[in-house]
Amino acid sequence: MRLEDFIARYSFLDERKAQRFIEFLNGDWKSCTKKMENFFSTFGKEGVMVGVLKKLCGSIEDGWLIPWIEKFNLNSKVPIPGDLHVHSNWSDGMDDIETIVRRAIGIGFKYIAITDHTLLNKGRVQMDVEKFFKRNEKIDEIQSRYKGIKILKGVEIDVNEDGSLDYPDDVLKECDFVIGAVHFDYGRGDEFRLHLMEMIAMNENVDGICHPLDGFKKVDDETMDRILDISERYSKPLELNLFPSRLSQNLLLVRSSRGRRVKFYFGTDSHSVKHLEFIFFSKMLDVEFLEIEPQLKRK
Repeated sequence: MRLEDFIARYSFLDERKAQRFIEFLNGDWKSCTKKMENFFSTFGKEGVMVGVLKKLCGSIEDGWLIPWIEKFNLNSKVPIPGDLHVHSNWSDGMDDIETIVRRAIGIGFKYIAITDHTLLNKGRVQMDVEKFFKRNEKIDEIQSRYKGIKILKGVEIDVNEDGSLDYPDDVLKECDFVIGAVHFDYGRGDEFRLHLMEMIAMNENVDGICHPLDGFKKVDDETMDRILDISERYSKPLELNLFPSRLSQNLLLVRSSRGRRVKFYFGTDSHSVKHLEFIFFSKMLDVEFLEIEPQLKRK
C-alpha cells in the first residue's frame, strides 16, 4: 500500500482533510511530525486524531515503518482468525460494539475480544465495574444476533501503584479474556515498571500482557530477559501488538524469545473499525514456530 493511502485510510481524518494533510506534507515525510503540528495549528486540533497521526509520523520518520506499509496487503485471506485487543466506545474507542462485530465478520474473524480500558481514577476515560457489567449485557444481546463469531467479554486491566488491579478478582472472573497493561510507572522508572508487570502476571485471572515493551526508557538485553522470565514463570502470553507504531517491538520480542517457552497472542489495539485491518501485519512476523493463540478459557 502506498504511504499516502495508508495515512488517508487510518489517520482518523475524513477524506477531505486527509488529502489536505498529504498535500501539506508536500512529499516531505522526513519532517512529518513537525508538519503535522503545523497542520493542526492551521486547521484545528482534533483530539485522538493528533495522537494517532503523531505515532504514525514518528514511526515513518524513523524509517523502519515504510517497508511494512509498502508490503501491507488487504487483498488476501485473513492470516489470524481473530483479534484479542479491541476497544469500543464503552472506553476510548470510536465505534460501538455491533459496528465492530460486523466489520470483524467482514474481515473473516471467528472471534473478537472487546478489551475496553479500565483506567480507574487515572484522569482518562474509564470503565468502572457498573459500566463493565452494562457493557457485557450489551455484548450478550449482540451475540444473540451474530452466531458466526464469538464475542469475548474482555478488559484491558490497569495496575495501580500498590500493585492492585483496577477490578477485584470476583469481577475479573466474569471476563472471557483479560489483558494486563502497565500504562504508568508512577514516576519510579523501569525497575518499578517490571515490578508492576510481575504483579499483573501473578494474578490468575489475567490471560496475557499487552504491549509489554511500552513505557520503558531503555530495553536492553537484561530488561528483555526479565520480561521473558515473567512470561515464562507465570505462563502469561505476551502480546504482539499490531498497531503500526509498535511493529518494531514485535520483531524484538520474537527474536529475543527464540529458544524460550514464551507464548504470544495477536492484538490490533484497535480504536476504530478500520484498525481491525492491522491484523494483516501479522503475516510479516516469522512466528510459525511459536504457539500464537493462548487457550481461551472459561467459555
